[in-house]
Amino acid sequence: MTPHPSAWHDPPRIVPFDPLTTTARITAPLGGHAFHAELPNGKHVVAHLPDLLAHLADELPPDSIVEVEITPFDIDHARIISKMKRPG
Repeated sequence: MTPHPSAWHDPPRIVPFDPLTTTARITAPLGGHAFHAELPNGKHVVAHLPDLLAHLADELPPDSIVEVEITPFDIDHARIISKMKRPG
């Protein structure tokens, strides 16, 4: 018995996109591990800390600069990946 013609083709694949990495300024805490943040272009996003960086929640007052990742699939949310050191 030969397979059905639809079995001859690979299923469509979702092309993975690398996240965009940029800096952001914390504007206000939202509670828990989430913050309002502003990107360099002026766009406002909700930035959250992953569990591994949860200890940084108390170290991020407003105007803190952080490095974030944003996926092209959801540009309104960002993941905080590190706290940037202030110059000086």
